Amino acid sequence: MRTRRRDFFKSFNGKLDVTFQPSLSADLRLKTFNGHAYTDFDVTTLPVPGESGERKDGKFVYKTDRLTSMRVGAAGGPELRFETFNGDIHIQKQAR
Repeated sequence: MRTRRRDFFKSFNGKLDVTFQPSLSADLRLKTFNGHAYTDFDVTTLPVPGESGERKDGKFVYKTDRLTSMRVGAAGGPELRFETFNGDIHIQKQAR
């Protein structure tokens, strides 16, 4: 079985500002509580994985990780995860 490489970028009270080569090919997972996410890469939104419910007190309870998933490049690649609580996420192409 092939495992995927994952890189994690995280901040609590600050902006995440990262720059990658224009040829980036990756799957991005983004999460911010009090902020926004920006990128100048062309992206394709990935479907949210179905969450399984659990029965609690006679009701089904569903939880979600509230991550936004998108693909850069046609085939994707390693999973790059970005999380911040109070701040924006900026994912940019490196200038040539």
